[in-house]
Amino acid sequence: MERKGKIINHPQAHTLNESLFVVEASIRSIANTFQLSHIAFTANDLVDIYRGKKMSLNLKDVLDMYMDREMKIKTASRIRNLNSCRNRITEHLTELNINSIEYLDTTKIESIYEDLISKGVTKSTLKQDITFLVNAINNYAEKNKIYHMRVTPPKYGKRKPSDITFLDDAEVEIFENYSPKNEHELKAKNWFLLSCYTGMHFNECKNFDFKKHYRTNKKGQKYISIQRDKTSLVSNQRCTIPLIKKAIILIEDYFKNRNLKSDYKQVRAYNYTLNNIAKKIGIDKHVTSKIGRKTFGTLMILKGMTLESVSKMLGHASVVTTQNHYAIILEERIFNEFEKIDKK
Repeated sequence: MERKGKIINHPQAHTLNESLFVVEASIRSIANTFQLSHIAFTANDLVDIYRGKKMSLNLKDVLDMYMDREMKIKTASRIRNLNSCRNRITEHLTELNINSIEYLDTTKIESIYEDLISKGVTKSTLKQDITFLVNAINNYAEKNKIYHMRVTPPKYGKRKPSDITFLDDAEVEIFENYSPKNEHELKAKNWFLLSCYTGMHFNECKNFDFKKHYRTNKKGQKYISIQRDKTSLVSNQRCTIPLIKKAIILIEDYFKNRNLKSDYKQVRAYNYTLNNIAKKIGIDKHVTSKIGRKTFGTLMILKGMTLESVSKMLGHASVVTTQNHYAIILEERIFNEFEKIDKK
C-alpha cells in the first residue's frame, strides 16, 4: 500500500522508501542540470539518462568517441599527440583500477592528478593527459545529454619557482674547447653554443638566416634581429640580440653559408648527440636544446643585466614571465650583490 508518496504495510517498506528517495534525488539533480543548461527535455529524457539507456560509461568507449571526433578535425601530428595522451591516461587509470567514468567527477580527477604527481609523473605531461581525459568526458556528456556528468579541469595552482638547469661559465668553456669526433657532433656543438650565446631555442636556430637576421648598427656593433617563435601568438615579437665576440666568430665562420633548416628535421637527434657530448666531457647534467636558452638567460641575469633587457632578448611577452622563470636565479643574484656590499 502507498500513502502520500510513501510505501506502508510492507515488510521492506523502509528500504523501498529510501530507494525511492535516492531515485527522486537523482532525477531532480539531472533535471536541474538540464534547466541550468537551457536545453529542452522531456520526462522520457530524464528517465533514459537515469537508467543509462543505450549508453556506456566504459572508459574505452568514452575515449574512442572523443578520438573519432578529433580525427575528423585535427592534423596528423596532433592526432599522434592525442594518441600518446590516450595511451598514458589509460595506463594510469588502469593502474588505479578505474575503467568507467561513472565516478570521475572534478574532485576525483584532482585526486588522481595529485596521486600521480606524488608518484613522480612529470607535471607538464600529466596536465596534457588530464586535459585529454576532461575533454573526452565532456564530449561524451554533450553527445549523450548527460550534462550532470560534465567535469572541469583541476586547479593546478600557480607555478612554483624551481631550480633551473643551466651551464655555468666554466661548463660553457668546456663545451667550447671540445673537439668533435664527427660532423654530427660538430653540428650539435655549434647549434648549442649559438643558443648559449643568443638565447634562441631550437626552432629559432632552425629558421636563422645569416643574410636576413645578422645585422650591424651605426656604431659597428653586430646583433641578431629575429622574430621570436613562441607558442603564443602574443609573444611572437621581433627581438634585438646584441652579440659577444665569440658569437660573432661562430656565426661568421660556421653559420654564414649554412642552411640550418636542413640540419635537423626533429629535435630528438640533436638532443641525443648533445647529451652524448656532455657525458664525454664530464658535465653531469641532462643537456638538451632548451638548456642553451636557459644558460643564456641565467648568465645574463647573474652578470648584472637588468631583468627588462633579458626579458626583451628572450622574447617574453612580459617581464613577469621572466621573473617567474628565473625566480631562483634572481634570489642568487641578490645574495651575490649583498656579499659585494658587505665586503666594502
